[in-house]
Amino acid sequence: MKPSTSTGAAIRIRNLRKAFGSAVAVDDVSLDVEPGEFLALLGPSGSGKSTILMSIAGFESPTSGQILMDGVDCTHIAPHRRNVGMVFQNYTLFPHLSVLDNVAFPLKMRGLAKAERHAQAEQALKSVHLGGYGARMPHQLSGGQQQRVALARAIVYKPRLLLMDEPFSALDKKLRQEMRLETKRLHAELGLSVVFVTHDQEEALTMSDRVAVLKDGRLQQIGSAHDLYERPVNLFVAGFIGDMNFIPATFTGECVRLPGGEAWSVPPAAVVGELSPGSATVAIRPERLSLAANPGDLRLAGRVTDVIYSGADTLVLATLEDGTPIQARTSSLDRHRHRVGDAIALHCPTDAPLVYGAASA
Repeated sequence: MKPSTSTGAAIRIRNLRKAFGSAVAVDDVSLDVEPGEFLALLGPSGSGKSTILMSIAGFESPTSGQILMDGVDCTHIAPHRRNVGMVFQNYTLFPHLSVLDNVAFPLKMRGLAKAERHAQAEQALKSVHLGGYGARMPHQLSGGQQQRVALARAIVYKPRLLLMDEPFSALDKKLRQEMRLETKRLHAELGLSVVFVTHDQEEALTMSDRVAVLKDGRLQQIGSAHDLYERPVNLFVAGFIGDMNFIPATFTGECVRLPGGEAWSVPPAAVVGELSPGSATVAIRPERLSLAANPGDLRLAGRVTDVIYSGADTLVLATLEDGTPIQARTSSLDRHRHRVGDAIALHCPTDAPLVYGAASA
């Protein structure tokens, strides 16, 4: 959620392209970051997300395209003139400086007197719940504390834009969760804009106002977590965001025929993109499949290959009659019990699937 009072910068990226020799890392990407917005750049390794971030920071010079901050073209402005805070994956703390001097370092580079920069650094440390830690050395801190110091250093000079490059990937699960909450709290308090690079879907979906999904240097989809999960625009996004079953089918022009011969009169709202007679792909989230039948449900017949109990949920793995793998995520309290090799019927409401044509890969 964006802060009610925003002091964040507005970012406009237009037709950004970055090539390293013959390899194109970012290919004609355009997107906006609204003042005070938290935008996540999400994608697999090599998708171009970090290159976009480094271009915004000024550490990479785009091959072509334009980056505007509050309407000012900063495409080729030096990094130190952009008033941008940066948090890296590996903290980049100076091991020979105290925590206080690490946080105060950007202010020293800006020419502030020692007393003033130390006072501002102490305040930044308090904002990340590290008040009183200034005299310690980086090696005396835990990984989570070191990342908090890096965050304090990035905000000490009050930037209007904070850039974060997979900052929590080196932390364990509990510390990652703590730092997510800490970052969201600071975002709400300070009102700055945030661009956050991650390969972690959960991190992107739970922290950001919007998510930009990238593949091979190109923007695939940008929207809220709900938009991306409920209405992925192509098969890549559908498979990358959360778990998804992909079932090969045939569109006759009037209905979709599923493995086993089940015919489904496709509602217009279920069709994503262009759908012409011929091959199609039906996409269904595992949690929309049920072991219990309800009137009007679609029915998929198969055979159980594995049952995985994980506490509140049980994952049932099966194959359909044509060999297509499928999985259903059901409550562990479900009265239905199946063993490997059992015949099974999976059911889902007719409004649950999405249908993609052959051109939606």
